[in-house]
Amino acid sequence: MEKPWFPQRNPLDTVIALLKSYVFHIQLSISQETIEKDVKDHKEFPYLTIAALKEIIEKWGLETIAGTMDMKEIRELPPFSILFIHDKEGELKVGLFVLLYKAEGDTIEYLQI
Repeated sequence: MEKPWFPQRNPLDTVIALLKSYVFHIQLSISQETIEKDVKDHKEFPYLTIAALKEIIEKWGLETIAGTMDMKEIRELPPFSILFIHDKEGELKVGLFVLLYKAEGDTIEYLQI
């Protein structure tokens, strides 16, 4: 499987790079410029929530679902799903978006940007 790298000019570009990789893998006909514009024009940019990411992806005509999952459910997801992996530090939930490549057995392969 080809795994292209989409460069980031600064930390605010992480979600843009993730979406460029996602669009590449699902072979969606949308330009990299459109991805950048849609992300940067979103009212929550630069601190996007999963709900904001859903809005952007749905704008491109794709269906999305969001929810909390355990490891068993993650193994059932199709390749190239976008996940938000989080942890709790004090009262704050922190985490990152990743692109799931595959989940088999006890191994999960994903792109972390």
